[in-house]
Amino acid sequence: MITITPGARTTFVEAEWADSIVVIEEGELELICVDGSCRRFGEGNVLWLVGLSLQCLLNPGDEPVRLVAVSRRQEFHRSQPPKPDYPDRLGPWVTV
Repeated sequence: MITITPGARTTFVEAEWADSIVVIEEGELELICVDGSCRRFGEGNVLWLVGLSLQCLLNPGDEPVRLVAVSRRQEFHRSQPPKPDYPDRLGPWVTV
């Protein structure tokens, strides 16, 4: 869980958000681009922040913004996923 206090902004570092899906659990969030444009998102929105020219994340509201960021475990950041060591338990509909 990531919390951004009311009126606060945090510098965007793309590597920190790589491979993450972000859900806004509570509050509103503004994404501010390097060209000065911005877009506001609210509770329940799902974001993918990779490949955007973002400068920072801003909480424009009076309440904290609570974000949940979900990403794959580090061991799965490979070109080929690992093969399971238990193929007999996967069932006949799964090919390994």
